[in-house]
Amino acid sequence: MLESGCRLEHPAAAKFRQHVMDGDWAKADIDLNELKPLLEGSPHSLVEMKFLLLEQKYLEYLEDSRALDALHVLRYELTPLKHNTMRVHELSRYP
Repeated sequence: MLESGCRLEHPAAAKFRQHVMDGDWAKADIDLNELKPLLEGSPHSLVEMKFLLLEQKYLEYLEDSRALDALHVLRYELTPLKHNTMRVHELSRYP
């Protein structure tokens, strides 16, 4: 909080950020759905946020040597979004 008493971010956004930082993907996904009303005027933003969340999940699974989990995210979570397919193809080439 600033000295003025103004919040810097919406509580749902703060919760979402913390769950992402903790790698708690299930809770982050729930939080993202809670943010949906704040993004009513921009449905593309919600898809973009979901994509970025799943991309991070995929990359962290790769980093943790969880190749099968990463592949599952790529095939069954990222690809069905039909968003930024060039990036999905790029991600599929990661070791």
